[in-house]
This record gives sequence, C-alpha cells and structure tokens, in this order.
Amino acid sequence: MDYRIYIGAKIFHDLKKIDVAEGQPNRQMQYVMFYGWFTFVSRGLVFLLRWFHDLTGNWGVAIVLLTITVRSLLWPVQARSNATMKRMGLLAPKIKELQEKHKDDPQKVNTEMMRMYREYGVNPLGGCLPLLVQIPIFFGFYSVLRYAAELRGQPFFGWIQDLSLPDTVTTLHLLGYHLPLNPLPLLMGLTMFLQMKLTPQPASADKTQQRIFMLMPFMFLFFCYSFASALALYWTVQNIYSIFQAQVSRLWQKDPVLEKKAVIDVKPASGSGQPGKDKKDKASIPRLGGGGSKSRKPKA
Repeated sequence: MDYRIYIGAKIFHDLKKIDVAEGQPNRQMQYVMFYGWFTFVSRGLVFLLRWFHDLTGNWGVAIVLLTITVRSLLWPVQARSNATMKRMGLLAPKIKELQEKHKDDPQKVNTEMMRMYREYGVNPLGGCLPLLVQIPIFFGFYSVLRYAAELRGQPFFGWIQDLSLPDTVTTLHLLGYHLPLNPLPLLMGLTMFLQMKLTPQPASADKTQQRIFMLMPFMFLFFCYSFASALALYWTVQNIYSIFQAQVSRLWQKDPVLEKKAVIDVKPASGSGQPGKDKKDKASIPRLGGGGSKSRKPKA
C-alpha cells in the first residue's frame, strides 16, 4: 500500500497545492480545514483575509481591513435596527401605560401590544436582526482565527508579538496569584461598554435586563481575556467602528416620529343592503363570434 503523508502546519496554500496536484481541489476544505457549523461563512472570510494579507503583507492589518469590510456591509442592517429600537423607545410610555391598565390580564396586554405595533408600523424583531446576522460571522471568524496557522509568530502594532497568542506584556503578582496583563482584551471591554451606552435599549427591557446589558462587556472580557490576540483585535476594531457608525448615523439619520399608519380593510363588505348589486355587477359572458353577450337572469 502506498501513502502520501504530509507532516506540518495547516497552511492553507500548501495544502491547496497538494490537492490541486492530485486532482482533488476541495479535499482540504472538507476534511482538513473544517470550520464547524458555519463553514460556509468561514470559507468566505478566509478568502478575504488572505486577499487582504497579500495586498498589505501583514496579518494584523488584514484582520483590521476584514473587520471594517464586514461592518460596512452590515451598516444598512444596523442602521435599520437602531431606527427600530428608537421607535420602540418612543412606544415605551404607551406600553407601560398598557401594562398598568391590564396588569391582571397578561394575554390582553400581549394582544394590545401586537395591535399597537401594527398601528405604528413597528417590528419588535427588527432590533434583533443584526445580532442574528453577526452570530454566524463571529463564530465563523473565530474558527478561521483558531485554525489559521499563518498567524503564529506574526507581530502587529508594537506590543503584540504573536497574533495566535494573548498579547501579554507583563504578569502581575496579586495576593499570591499570577495575573497576566493583556491590554487588547481590556481595550475590547472598554469599547464594548461605550458601544452599549450609545446603542438604544429595547423598550420592553426592565431595570434587571438593562443591568444585564451593561454587564455583558465585563462577561465578554472575562471569557475572552485569554483568547488569541487576533480575535481580541477583531472584536476591538469592530467596537470602535460601530461607535464611529453610531456617531455618523446621528448626523444624517433623522429622529424617528411615532405616527399611526393607515390600515386599509380590503375585505368585501357583506350585507350592504343592495342584494341585487353583486349579481348585477357580474361581468356578462360574451358569445363567440361577436354575437353580443348572454346575460344571466336570476331565477324567480
């Protein structure tokens, strides 16, 4: 039995050359460079990431450009979501009044809220759309950075010596514990906190939910503190660019106005008091050959 064995890192281009030479160009994408559930997203991000690297020659700059590109493509969706959140914020006093009025009847409250959303043309799910779009991109990009062996030993921006490792600059000794100091995750948490402050909150969120929203940056900081600096770089640039988008949107996007939309009833009216009108308005059946039309007479 003959074997061809490759021993080395998962370098995308090297594996691609082997597959092309053996007539199986998609083998490594299916069996070697496997990115999980969001493989279809990861493949597109890999293509863009390598294209930006070939253009600039630096993996850190490629990550920054890829992040800005993705956020720019999602800008219209994010702007629409922010407008929806602002309109829901204008509805908040009416919803609160409705909840106090029917506090003993939750079903009545939900029915009236849905009616109010239809009257004012507000989609309560519109604010969640960007989050649903960003989740596959985040996990897909996380998988790309996790399996990208090209990032090993690649420096970026001064203190970052290896994009595949945390950007530890020193180790703090506190109460017998050794705590690594990673500036990039700290910057990520700070920018995420500022982004949450500038993002309109859902109208239905109570004080407990608002506290949870405000604690999310610290939760992400805790979970991502020891991640690769490439992922922290992506998240930090995304937060900074989102803050920039929010400020630009404030300049050109008008504040929403809460107005009721006209509801047109297209159902045919029944029992209009003219029993013979419906039969009279029916189109006559034309005779073949141009011999006039044959009218239908109601039976006595």
